[in-house]
Amino acid sequence: MKQIRFFLAFLLLAALAVIPGRGAFTDVPQDAYYKNPVDWAVSKGVTDGVSETEFAPDAACTRAQIVGFLWKLAGRPEAEKAARFQDVSPEDWYYEPICWAVETGVTDGVSESEFQPDRTCTRCEGAAFLYKFYGRAAAAGAVPFTDVSRSDWYHTAVLWCVENGIVSGMTPTVFAPFEVFTRAHIVTMLCRAETATPPEPVTGVYLGVRGYGAVSDKNSMVHRFWYQGAEHTCTIPSEGGAYTIQNQLQEGAVYRLLFRDGVLLNAEPAETKAMTELPTVPVYQIQKQPGGAAVSPAAAKTGDWVVEAADAVYRTDGPISYTPPVQGTPGLKTVRNFLLTALEPVGTTLYVYGGGWNWQDTAADSAARSIGVSENWVRFFRSQDQSYDYKNTDAARSFYPFGCWNQYHYHGLDCSGYVGWAVYNTVESASGNAGYVTFADRQAQLLAEKGLGSCSGSVGTLLPGDVFSMKGHVWISLGTCSDGSVLILHSTPSPSRSGSKGGGVQISAIGSSGSEAARLAEKYMAACWPEWYGRYPIRICEPESYLSCVGHFTWSDSLDPDGCKTMTPAVLMQNLFGF
Repeated sequence: MKQIRFFLAFLLLAALAVIPGRGAFTDVPQDAYYKNPVDWAVSKGVTDGVSETEFAPDAACTRAQIVGFLWKLAGRPEAEKAARFQDVSPEDWYYEPICWAVETGVTDGVSESEFQPDRTCTRCEGAAFLYKFYGRAAAAGAVPFTDVSRSDWYHTAVLWCVENGIVSGMTPTVFAPFEVFTRAHIVTMLCRAETATPPEPVTGVYLGVRGYGAVSDKNSMVHRFWYQGAEHTCTIPSEGGAYTIQNQLQEGAVYRLLFRDGVLLNAEPAETKAMTELPTVPVYQIQKQPGGAAVSPAAAKTGDWVVEAADAVYRTDGPISYTPPVQGTPGLKTVRNFLLTALEPVGTTLYVYGGGWNWQDTAADSAARSIGVSENWVRFFRSQDQSYDYKNTDAARSFYPFGCWNQYHYHGLDCSGYVGWAVYNTVESASGNAGYVTFADRQAQLLAEKGLGSCSGSVGTLLPGDVFSMKGHVWISLGTCSDGSVLILHSTPSPSRSGSKGGGVQISAIGSSGSEAARLAEKYMAACWPEWYGRYPIRICEPESYLSCVGHFTWSDSLDPDGCKTMTPAVLMQNLFGF
């Protein structure tokens, strides 16, 4: 009898030896990427598998299953309210998890009456479930995936997952938002969410695009940064053509940078302040130059404007002040206010091809959608002299975009950028709304479409405030003089007194050098902007080239309570300037 009991015990032990322990699933190989996440999920009670021996890692995860995983991870809390969905009843195993998920805001269902518990969960839905489960934390920056755009409802959820190291995509550039969300995917993402450490931001200087002047493929550009005492390179997501980060980067500026796997996900401008104590870490001076900024060791003294990082101090530009001779009122839609506003950047904003357009040259940049004259325009003007030329023949040392992007769009304005900025500052009262920068030959028609006035296809009589569209150029009329000459406002690469092209925003004349418009332009540019006038003579524009009409916009009479449209240029200028 004793031998029989021993034999039975031996058989039991042998049987137990071949039965997998808790979480030791036969379909989870030791080298699978999800092996540790599955072990973690079992140890935390998130799942027991589909059987004692199988986890089914490649099986599609249903909407009910993912809610069940999250519910168990939360500790199986009881919900106070019943689920409202017609396809969820108290007898279902997922009833409690769904009640909890709705109550806590993890999901709202697919409609007011349906949850669709058995529907396969997609990858974008899975990201959204996790994002909501972890409190809808703020996420900024860009996703590295070409199939996730900023307008997608799941964009923020995917971005949050990327920034927190929860998801890396099917490939480095493909997220596949509508592919099946498998059981292996969900436990892996949950494990990462609970255990991964988000990357720490670093403070560094943006140096520019590697190979500037010789590269044109925006999506594969390599960007250069300086931080932790050395130069580093990375790629930046295109976000389906939005280029969010590229549009805020400025060469020579210092940022708080968030990288993951060689991809820049976020860049926030670092705080600049006057230094009060001498630093104990290395000090660097930033040199801003076309073709890429540079960083070199430097000394520092108290009072210098700097960005302080944990391992370095970067000497940079301090704030600057500029008060235009005349100023408009943001959001006041009148002809007089439009002209006062349009005069603000005159004589202190140089011509930059693509200036006022975004990085990808498709719409207004942030400066052309901001109230007031940009400090960047003033700073760039003060950093240059009459040798500045907007289009140096050496592509690697030019501010002209030799490619398909505007690397220096923030330094100044071209004609479309200028008129678009002037309209924005007249119509809008706050920064950040949709812009008014468009192709030069479309500008007049755009203003008419906005209900500000009318547009014709003929030259006619040019009145104060009129916007005149040509092929390749757009300008603002200050009225027609008695001798037929026209006083205008525009941004143009007029030559300096030494012959370099870059004059920028200015008052000019259409007519002859001795015309009334030329005398008025000379008078006001010399008196109000002497620094600019010291570099640049007045631009005299040929009627044959400047009066080739594509669109002639005139403001509505209802928007001219001051009667500016009836004034001569001389009377108008006296009205605007007071002399």
